Amino acid sequence: MAQPRKVGPGFYLILPLIALATFVLHEGAHWLTGVVLGHEMTVSLNSSAPVGAVSREHALLISAAGPLVTLAGGLIAFALVLARDSLAAYGVLFFALFMRFSAGLIRLMRPNDEARISLDLGLGLYTLPVAMVGVLMVLTVIAARRLRLGWKTHLAAYLVCTLALTAVVAADQFLIPRL
Repeated sequence: MAQPRKVGPGFYLILPLIALATFVLHEGAHWLTGVVLGHEMTVSLNSSAPVGAVSREHALLISAAGPLVTLAGGLIAFALVLARDSLAAYGVLFFALFMRFSAGLIRLMRPNDEARISLDLGLGLYTLPVAMVGVLMVLTVIAARRLRLGWKTHLAAYLVCTLALTAVVAADQFLIPRL
């Protein structure tokens, strides 16, 4: 088996920027979908919601927009890993997986986007969250093998992503007002 690829500090320094961009795109997709559907929306770094009641169909579309954009980003990143062996693209894919997995765990008491959709469609609480994480996990494993990334890289990336996610959530809760 080939030696694991050496990964420099640049990869770990870019992960917090990837995390922030992923949150902005994810929540922005919720917000934009709601606005396009004609609803007044609130948005912050870690949440977006309609102001007032919306139809079931609009609620499903608004809920789906964020995860679909995150999944699309992961798919594009996966394609870039395959085409160019891009370590930065791997960071995008890794964080997409990390974000959706974390959202599923953190939101056990309050269902995340995929869980709300899954429940509303009668598929049970975990069907769509597990499917989303499963797809991103398979892509991440294939990409990691392609790039020959070892467990130390993944552990360090996990720690950096944990800090980045915590910083975004804390900033959202305590520093940045909802728009």
